[in-house]
Parts: sequence; structure tokens; C-alpha cells
Amino acid sequence: MPKQFRDVSGGSQVWGSMIPGYGFANYLLGIISVPIETFLRRDFGERYYTKANFIAGLVILFIFKSFMGLLNMLNPLSFLRGSSGEEPASWLGKILTWYFFLGIAHFITIWVRDVTGTPRHSFDSGKSWLLIVGRSIIWIMNKIVGLFVRIIAGFLPGVYKQRLLASLPVFRDVTVFTERFVEPGFVFFLMLFAVSNDQPATAMWLALSFGALNLATGQRHQQDRAFMLDIRDQLIESRVWQEITEGKQTKQVPRLQRTFNETMNEVEKSPEVLETIAEEQPAVARAIAAVRARQRNAQFPAAESMSESTQEAV
Repeated sequence: MPKQFRDVSGGSQVWGSMIPGYGFANYLLGIISVPIETFLRRDFGERYYTKANFIAGLVILFIFKSFMGLLNMLNPLSFLRGSSGEEPASWLGKILTWYFFLGIAHFITIWVRDVTGTPRHSFDSGKSWLLIVGRSIIWIMNKIVGLFVRIIAGFLPGVYKQRLLASLPVFRDVTVFTERFVEPGFVFFLMLFAVSNDQPATAMWLALSFGALNLATGQRHQQDRAFMLDIRDQLIESRVWQEITEGKQTKQVPRLQRTFNETMNEVEKSPEVLETIAEEQPAVARAIAAVRARQRNAQFPAAESMSESTQEAV
């Protein structure tokens, strides 16, 4: 069945055609997210944490470090400090050094996993160092929400009560919660810490990293969710086609039933179109062929049994 998305915003393609530079901005934010992911995660996949990504992140940090003087000039606190105040040493130099060595460590980890036969999926986005924080927050949230759920379940009949209680715990995916909320929250806290310590260049990099991390992680989770939905839809459609093939009327996916009924009417008028349908929609063609064979067997059972006995005698 053809995919028909329901997205009133039009999606990224429409926004890209309407806003000049939208695609380039997404590309640039994707590069900016590389250094912060290097610090926040470990155990990357080989095709996720590539050499090109590592070098691009290195260039981003080097650019911020090079323009540190200009960013300090734009810092409002420099005017209040006056000419007598001393400029604090920038943290970006140490951050760049740590980024370089952490990146090398990630590549060594990928290589060791490869030669020892324990590789991660090549597109694995890594495992967050903050998972323990996310797990603790979700545990607290589940305790609070679970209390309200049990109170509500106490007013429901037995069957509905069991179903509601079976939904506990409400929050289960620790990895997604950590990547979507804990990691960006931690980066935002570091940005405020940099601002309070008069580090405008570092704060600017962390602010951009906060937005880039949200964008990159959100897009990746959306793609993962779309992949899972595609698999689920295929399972649902396979069950529906099985029911249609068995001659049952299905209400689970009305579009499939309508498609089958209309196509079946056309095949009855012009049987030769079934070959064309088989090329474009093999599932529809198989269901139609099975139903037509069942109809022939129901109309001429004696002829079918005679044909089978003749074949056995031969």
C-alpha cells in the first residue's frame, strides 16, 4: 500500500523550498553536534562516528577558538570590566585538546571491537554517559505517575483496572529520554556555567551545541520511529491480506479492502489486466488469484474432483 503521510507542516522538504539556506543550516548544525556527542557518548558505530565527522568537529572547535578574541570583544561584561580587568583564559583550548584525544579513543574502541568480533551496529549513535541520571529521573517520575495511575485504577471495573495497571511503568525507554532531555539539559547547564565564568566563546559554542544536539537527536529518533512504524504496518497489512485471501471482510485497514474490491471488479471485466497488476501490486494480485480460485472450486466442485482423479489415474 502506498505511504500517505499526514504532516500539515509539509515536512523538511517543504520548509527547505520555502526558507533559503534551510538545508545548509541543518547540515551545519549536524556538524556542530559532533563535538558535543563526542563528550557525551561512547561506543559509537563505525559509520556513525566517521573520520570525516571527527575532522569536521575539530574544525568547528578550532574556528570558535580562533574567533575567541572577537567574541570577547562582543561580550557585554568586557565593557563593565573596563581596561583594567584581566581577560580570563579561554576553556576552548583545553576542550579542543580533550576532543582530539577522546576522538582517538573512540576510534580505538571501534577498531578493538572490530578485531575482537564484538562490533556495534555501524550506525549506532553511541551510549550516553548520562544514562544513570536518566534512569534515576525516570524511576522518580514512574513512582509519582504510578501513584496517580493506581488511584485512578481503584475507581475502575476489574478488567479495565488490570489493563491500566499493566501499562505500568509509564516511562520505559531510558535511552530516548536521556538523549532527548537529560543530555540537552546538561549542555544547557554547562552553557550557563560558562556564562557565569565569563567564557563567551565557550558559552556560544555550547548554545549552538544545545540546538544542534536537539535537532540531530530529534531527527534520528524520528527516523528510528518511522522505521519501526513501517515494520508494524507491514505486519498489519500482511495479516489483512491473509484475511482477504481467505475470503474474509476486514475492517482493520479499510483502504486495502476497498482497493481489493475495486481491483477485483476490474479483473472480472478484463482478466488480462491481472498480469499488469501482478507487476505493480503483487500482494493484490495474489489475493485476487486466490479468491478467484476459491470461487471456481465452489462453482465446479465435481469438475475439480474429476480432474484430480483423472490426473491420479494417469
